[in-house]
Amino acid sequence: MKIKKVKECLPVGAQILVEMLTEQEILGTTISITSTGRKSSLQAYVVAVGPGLATAYQDVKVKTGDRVLLSAMGMPVPNFGTDSKERALVDPHIIKAILVE
Repeated sequence: MKIKKVKECLPVGAQILVEMLTEQEILGTTISITSTGRKSSLQAYVVAVGPGLATAYQDVKVKTGDRVLLSAMGMPVPNFGTDSKERALVDPHIIKAILVE
């Protein structure tokens, strides 16, 4: 049996697929900042929203393209696209704020 190549990952239920921002993207610089003990801000863009979010979590009003602040990383997901951006599936309660740009 030949296993087919995976093309994309779609969230199910109330899961939310996010694309993590690097510290350089958050700060708007290409300078690498390294500091022990410094916790990086977990920010991401919403890539896709599971079909059950609207009914299961009516108070969570996120949509594709929103920039969000997370309290934890979530479940890492391989990126099947051409870029090397880090992606994760997160539960709605992980999203703490929508960041307005």
